[in-house]
Amino acid sequence: MASEITCIPLYEPRFAVTLVFLCKYAGGQQCDGLMYLQGIRSGTLAAVSSTGDPENTAAARTYKAMLWKHTLQLATETEITPSAIASPPSRFPQHAFPYRAAFTKKFKVAVDLTERFSRSANVFSGEDANLEDIVAALSYKAEGDESKLDSLLIVDDVFSRGRTAAAMIIKLQAAGFPSCPITVVFPLWLPRTSV
Repeated sequence: MASEITCIPLYEPRFAVTLVFLCKYAGGQQCDGLMYLQGIRSGTLAAVSSTGDPENTAAARTYKAMLWKHTLQLATETEITPSAIASPPSRFPQHAFPYRAAFTKKFKVAVDLTERFSRSANVFSGEDANLEDIVAALSYKAEGDESKLDSLLIVDDVFSRGRTAAAMIIKLQAAGFPSCPITVVFPLWLPRTSV
């Protein structure tokens, strides 16, 4: 497990955050089964499955066998006590859910903001949408408690540039969320080398 203090989105920085992750993919390594998450997104797992089912692959079986370890490690070793937790809306919400569940179990008093976010358009960061388009497609239903929050934990399954997390912060700030410590936690970092 590792962490880095950086600004997101990468290559167009706006927000200082701490990133906490299990594997930063540099090519070649399997990242303890975490590449399953990328294989689902890219469609490569369906292509290599004899049945066309990405869940019927060795990568899926390995990932699922290690999921308990990954969730426990992230939840145990993340050094923040958040007042709020959120996962972004996703085509694959089931992949971020176990990680977020580990944090909501650990931090029972933290407000889970996940259900307040929704996506109003089919715009996704992983498909190279720019920050403005992601912000425009993201909706947030304010409940009036945002100004009382003093730390935020954004939990996702995959990170590349941080555009979705940045869009979430923009929406929260528009609802009164103050400047405070923000940590983005995820198992797999798939770095992009440019905008």
